[in-house]
Amino acid sequence: MDMDGNDMNRSEVHIDEKTWYEGGEEYWKIIAEKGKANMDGMLGGLTHVHDTDITESQNFMKLLNLRTDYVLDVGSGIGRVAEHLLAPIYANIDLLDINAEFLQVARNNFSQLPRNPLRNVFCIGLQQFRAQGPIYDLV
Repeated sequence: MDMDGNDMNRSEVHIDEKTWYEGGEEYWKIIAEKGKANMDGMLGGLTHVHDTDITESQNFMKLLNLRTDYVLDVGSGIGRVAEHLLAPIYANIDLLDINAEFLQVARNNFSQLPRNPLRNVFCIGLQQFRAQGPIYDLV
């Protein structure tokens, strides 16, 4: 389907890189403008999957046995995954998202944690991001 909900055949779909990224940025801008800078907006109304998502992700991460110094949450939105999955594990968390309003919600949420591991917040698309400093243990 296209962004308007019209059915499309695979042979009809051709989206150049600029249109792809601009479309994604516009979508999340609309979500924020609708007042959905919250878990409901991030999960498209499927908030019932949050607990299962976090629990299963915790189980998977235990299997990886990674260092836990630095993590980059890409497409972090309001920091749902960073706050509930990564904050209890990682010493330093960086967030990256294209929506400044979402990132402000994340900052506010992290400021309420007993231990705030939030280090850097990058309001930029991953395609433009260039990491500085330590290599991340997990992206």
